[in-house]
Amino acid sequence: MVEVEKNGQVEGLGCCYRLKKRLGMTPSREPRSVLINKEQPVQYPSNLMKNTRYNWFTLIPIGLFNYFTIFFNLYFLGITVTQFIPLFDVGEKVTYIVPLVLCTCFYLAKEAWDDIMRWRGDLECNRKVYKTLADVQVSW
Repeated sequence: MVEVEKNGQVEGLGCCYRLKKRLGMTPSREPRSVLINKEQPVQYPSNLMKNTRYNWFTLIPIGLFNYFTIFFNLYFLGITVTQFIPLFDVGEKVTYIVPLVLCTCFYLAKEAWDDIMRWRGDLECNRKVYKTLADVQVSW
């Protein structure tokens, strides 16, 4: 997007940028110098790709949260929980619990598989060999 500054305000950028700017979280707008074949005076972030959603210990809590943010999954959980109240007991509890547990397990297994595939793709991308400038005179 194009930046236009009017009356001290930046326009043409998204609301997230403006919020980050108010909180002092915006990246520096100063020019960046990169030295070729020399030690960099400033530690820049690495160029590693990381597209995974979960860690090994966050898969279940975050996965369950994402699963139950869908209305019908939350509704089905509510129906299953009400079967433990004698007033609302309609049928066998197993007929409510087993489908919910199976669907939830299948969802978590699918999310884990997708995350493993993302991790493998990241490894493949990060292991690629790229050409870099070496012993070159560059003037800007």
